[in-house]
Amino acid sequence: MGPLEGAFGDFADSAARLGLPPVEDPAAVLGRPIPLGGKILSNRFCALPMEGWDADVLGAPTPLTEMRWARYGESGAALVWGEAVAVSRTGRSHPEQLVFSEENLPGMEILMKRAKEARVRCFGENA
Repeated sequence: MGPLEGAFGDFADSAARLGLPPVEDPAAVLGRPIPLGGKILSNRFCALPMEGWDADVLGAPTPLTEMRWARYGESGAALVWGEAVAVSRTGRSHPEQLVFSEENLPGMEILMKRAKEARVRCFGENA
């Protein structure tokens, strides 16, 4: 069983309980590569944008933000959509929401680096 297959039995069981028609093995479907934006993603899982509410007072990522993004990579999702990020400090929905700004850009780049490093560590270079 591959790293993404653990919950698929529950998925198939739930579909059957709901009276849905049988589907292909969910691991086979969701684990298939898919083209997106000129690239080929290794699977069809996506970490969707959420607000982490763990930025510093200026809206920059903190070690907690970096840890959360590393977990996106550890999840096996081939696409990390990102995160709800404010475009100004005054436009935040929460005082600890990330803010996209010139001074925060290096920290934002580190977030994607952490996700990629974790994905490679857990699933290999070509994941």
